[in-house]
Amino acid sequence: SRVGKHDQTGGWALENTPHHPSIRRTLSAPEWGPEYFARLMGLWDVRYAIVSGDEDSARAARETLTAMGFSGGETGDRFELWESTRPSSPIQIIPSDQLLIVGDQTGPMLAAFPFAAEGASPNLSAYSPAELDAHPALALMQFAAPTDAAQAEAMLSAWVSKGRAAVVDLSGMEEPFSQGLDFLGVNVLRLSFQEPMPITWADPLTSLPSRLVLPEPGWNGAVYRNLDVVLAEVDHNDVKYPVLGYKNIGAGRVWFVGLNLLYYAQITGSRDMAAAIAALTLADV
Repeated sequence: SRVGKHDQTGGWALENTPHHPSIRRTLSAPEWGPEYFARLMGLWDVRYAIVSGDEDSARAARETLTAMGFSGGETGDRFELWESTRPSSPIQIIPSDQLLIVGDQTGPMLAAFPFAAEGASPNLSAYSPAELDAHPALALMQFAAPTDAAQAEAMLSAWVSKGRAAVVDLSGMEEPFSQGLDFLGVNVLRLSFQEPMPITWADPLTSLPSRLVLPEPGWNGAVYRNLDVVLAEVDHNDVKYPVLGYKNIGAGRVWFVGLNLLYYAQITGSRDMAAAIAALTLADV
């Protein structure tokens, strides 16, 4: 809007809205890859899209829209109008009691759970019990500073023990938690691979690839010992290391995902892997 005698322009910046992180993430979705963009688009009955430019995100948007059955055409010098011919869907309502994602560098979690709510703070210890109780499940990645590791562990244990579920990836956090010897009774180790990772999946994940080709050299992440149930192991120098499983805490359960598997799924477009892990970890939620 224009105001004042000097014809100044005023308005709301995106940062002035309470939902600006999720809005910005939605607008940037194509940059996260076609797989994530397609899942995010699938949450709503999107009928039209406008695409402009030749950046990576614009090319990814065109690729995804084409795969989703959209057709595009020029509407001017710079803008393309893409339209879906699918029958319209009923109005959708996304429930307020969503999975809550807490942490830093949470892109892999958001890609695996695009329907989730993103926490306002990356540090778990910044949340009150009431704020956590409003959600049926938590997903955590880079969620505590080294000095807050013990407090985050105690908070998560108290919250989960009431019968709730959490999904954690301790990749990148191995050092602070290994200094305390364990996290929720689970030993945390850091493992590195220079060659493709041989991985063995248990039911119901046996259809997933048994060999993961590294997208970049020097792949590393967390592996775990002392889980109650193990559903995936990697083979490193003829030793098996659990990389997916869970630990029962009171009446609840904490799922441990290691070796940056969700990040691997995000950057390689391994939609089946992300979807299978997401469905497995939230099956009882």
